Amino acid sequence: MAENIKVKSKRNGKIELMRFVFAIVIACFHLNMGIFSSGMLAVEFFFIVTGYLLAKSLSKYNHAKSDNGGGTVETSLNFVRKKYSSFLYYYVIIVILTSLSWFVQFHLSIKQWMIKIFESIPSFCLIQSFGFGKVDGLGHTWYLSSMMIVIFILTPILLKWPKIFSLYVAPVLSILLISHMQKTEFVGSLTGLIRAFAEISLGCTCYYIVESGILKKLNKNLLSIIALICYSVSLVLMFGNRGTSMLIETIIFLAVAVAITFYNTETFKFLNNKFIFFLGKLSLPIYLCQILCKNVIRKYIYVGLNLSVYVYVVVYLLCVIVVAAVCMFAGDGLRKLCNKMLFKKSEMAA
Repeated sequence: MAENIKVKSKRNGKIELMRFVFAIVIACFHLNMGIFSSGMLAVEFFFIVTGYLLAKSLSKYNHAKSDNGGGTVETSLNFVRKKYSSFLYYYVIIVILTSLSWFVQFHLSIKQWMIKIFESIPSFCLIQSFGFGKVDGLGHTWYLSSMMIVIFILTPILLKWPKIFSLYVAPVLSILLISHMQKTEFVGSLTGLIRAFAEISLGCTCYYIVESGILKKLNKNLLSIIALICYSVSLVLMFGNRGTSMLIETIIFLAVAVAITFYNTETFKFLNNKFIFFLGKLSLPIYLCQILCKNVIRKYIYVGLNLSVYVYVVVYLLCVIVVAAVCMFAGDGLRKLCNKMLFKKSEMAA
């Protein structure tokens, strides 16, 4: 979500647009106003895309060079560190804003605020998926927590046995785990990890299926139609109040759509532009700041002004997008500042 937009050849406008669309779906779901009542299923898209990109990135590593360069463990740790750095600065900004909002939201004293900060350390450190408590306004970051844990587990496996795992082990595991999830209604931190492992693994499968060349047998316009149908059906399934009853079907539609979208880069090329890339980059800040915006708007705007549901949703989404953009620019500024300080420090050491 944080790639440099000037590298156009490495960005997929269709994927970036869908990142933004599904981030908005998740934001609507968390609003609890009956719009996209099954919108929690949109997270599946992000997990599948993460798995696809994980497999693609690790496939570029030469195993011999990786071993000579410090071993699989060191390569895995470096890869995870880079993944963390891709969202760390946005996350820091959101954590600061969320913690400051507690003064207004809960009318806390300095002492109470500091206690709440201390109690929130597991969530701030993204280790809540290990079973630690979650913090008000940041409970939805289980997604990042689970994603990073699964990436840490899968990276050495994909470095050693990429095709064996992706084409033989992952499909079976994914089906078993997804079937289990459909019965649990996404309850508990362990379920979040299972959900992430199943769908990121399925994303790896999608990458190696695309690499196998099987999609070359189909017309690219036909593939585009299939992808559009799959995305549309997925959105329809998320719009209704179905809970997890259509989980397996939604994941299948999304997996097919993601695989086709990454493969078929010849259609809808007009989406490969800076604005769409900006929207795609905005999706992570949208995901991170949505609960903060919901809490503030519901308390001071929705209740105070007695807005209708649809006006409230529009105001909420506009607020989320604006706050997300501010956090994104602030995060990019913080990243540049930290890099500059590190550069100066390395120069002084030299």
